[in-house]
Amino acid sequence: MFHSDRGINIPAERRRIGYVFQEGRLFPHMDVHRNLLYGHRRNPVIDLAQITKLLDLGGLLQRGPASLSGGERQRVAMARALALQPDVLLLDEPTHGFDPMQVIAFRDTLRSLRDDRAILFSTHIIGDVEAISDRVLIIHHGRLLGDGRVEDLAREAGIPDAGLEEVFAHLVRTTAPAHV
Repeated sequence: MFHSDRGINIPAERRRIGYVFQEGRLFPHMDVHRNLLYGHRRNPVIDLAQITKLLDLGGLLQRGPASLSGGERQRVAMARALALQPDVLLLDEPTHGFDPMQVIAFRDTLRSLRDDRAILFSTHIIGDVEAISDRVLIIHHGRLLGDGRVEDLAREAGIPDAGLEEVFAHLVRTTAPAHV
């Protein structure tokens, strides 16, 4: 068991999972630095300098969440998720609110992290999936339509030179029941 600085017991299994919500949820009454440290006082595995550099947060540490752009909030939320060095990182729409340069930097960051942990993310931005993923699950209306590498899914669908967007559309059109 891990006891947070607020006396909350957090099971060890839960600490192995980092989660980032689409909105980049932060504590509004704390600056970025305090948001990053929250819950880690009794278990200081956070390497603030490394995470700050990795996610380019240096100029944000003294700012409050209300003054941050959507992309900046997402990067801070990602830093919080990475603070306990999770084995699994779950991301919901991870590039929500990012400008094009932030998307490129974020994709690079995820690629640098994927050798040390499993990264699972849900997104509607197919370019993010193609740029980052080794394996893709295509889920439509709660039904699994495809599982594998993009190249393998394209070949199995009979469209071997297709990208993920074409594979997704093909699988939805040919295997998903009509949405009522």
